Amino acid sequence: MSKKVLLLVLALVLLVTAPLAACGQDEPTTPTTPTTPTTPTTPDKPAEPEKPESIKVGYLADVTGPYAAVGAPLVKGFSDHFEMINQNGGIDGVPVEVLWEDTGAKADLAVTAYKRMKNDGIIAVSCMVTPVALAVQSMLAEDKIPGINQSATLSLYMPPQDYMWCHGPIAVDGDLVGLYWFDTELWTSDEQWTLGILAHDNPFALGGVGAMYKYADTNNVKLLQPEVVALGTQDYTANIKRLVDGGADMVVLETLGASTGTVLKQMGDLGVLATPAEAMAGDGKVVPFLGQTSFYPEQLTAAKEEAAYAYGSIPFYLDYETDQEGVKLVNDFMIQKYGEVLPATEGGGGYRDGWNNSFVISSAIEKAVKEVGWDKLNGETLVEYGLKGLKISTNTFADEISYADYDGDRVAVQSYRPGAWDMEIWDRTPVGPWINVPEIMADLRVTKYMTTQAGTGWYE
Repeated sequence: MSKKVLLLVLALVLLVTAPLAACGQDEPTTPTTPTTPTTPTTPDKPAEPEKPESIKVGYLADVTGPYAAVGAPLVKGFSDHFEMINQNGGIDGVPVEVLWEDTGAKADLAVTAYKRMKNDGIIAVSCMVTPVALAVQSMLAEDKIPGINQSATLSLYMPPQDYMWCHGPIAVDGDLVGLYWFDTELWTSDEQWTLGILAHDNPFALGGVGAMYKYADTNNVKLLQPEVVALGTQDYTANIKRLVDGGADMVVLETLGASTGTVLKQMGDLGVLATPAEAMAGDGKVVPFLGQTSFYPEQLTAAKEEAAYAYGSIPFYLDYETDQEGVKLVNDFMIQKYGEVLPATEGGGGYRDGWNNSFVISSAIEKAVKEVGWDKLNGETLVEYGLKGLKISTNTFADEISYADYDGDRVAVQSYRPGAWDMEIWDRTPVGPWINVPEIMADLRVTKYMTTQAGTGWYE
């Protein structure tokens, strides 16, 4: 077959099969109107990190042992403030659990208790007394758990350490305010006056001695060799007599716990207590000045009459200064829980010191959570975003509460008022203005200093 014939046959086949194929197709559908494109859905935002069921803080307390007189009220104030926070919904909706244990001021018990608290997941801890703080200090730094402490010994916070913070005042500042007030306001004689010191052999009680030495050397005050006694001492008469016979005009009692009342009682029995005017008369009598933890109602129950002679320094507003918002807040909670404002021996200086401790801790946690959120909150971020730069201006009951006063500041309260004992209310009463120690006596805030007046056997 030729190519022309073959092409003709193929053409005829196509003409026949094309119509048949068309008959087998579906009828064309009417085109549909295009729909309006839908707006793309916005991807869901990441879920907010879940808040923890609770947050835990620890308290290494001393409700037995030499500090028990003030230890129990401190724990009560500390716990009560967190109870009030929880009644109001917690911190950003998260309740606070308080884990506390009695250490009896013993280092081994403190270490064991801290380890348990760490395992239970605390974010911060408070150490009540200096021996306890010293026992756990290195562990806090290693574990990156801040100690926001009751302990008021300057050497714990200078030079500054990121995991040791003082929620309130330090003893050195209180001692310096007392000496400054006596020297500039109470001692009006042109004669040089003489300072005596009676202190327990304890890092806290001795922590202010160097600063007092330096004050004396700087301001022409005569010093006597300090009387340093063991904890547990009950008879102080020989120590008192040596100070009086040495010519002391003012004696600082850096004694601890209820023994302060015992010392005052024995001074009264010896007939050596005096007002500033009587001391200036030079008749062998002394004015007692009570140190940081000695000037509390809880400490003076053994000196019902002798307390009238006592002077000291006051770092917080008192329970009757109800024009202060923080004082009213504490008093209102007491009335709600106990039906009354607790008497000074239960709800005075110790209780309010404990309340301020938890107030500072909770404020730091709240500040840190706002910065980093709950999912990133830990001891390290609590330090960086909660404690550093913390400045509290509301609900306080101190002159100011701040870690932002100067570089490296680790002490929240630096102002004291000089005070005297008020027998009618059985509590302290202010007799002078707030005095900020770093502002006027910064060079005297020392942890170690040996006076130029020292002789053989002096405490350094």
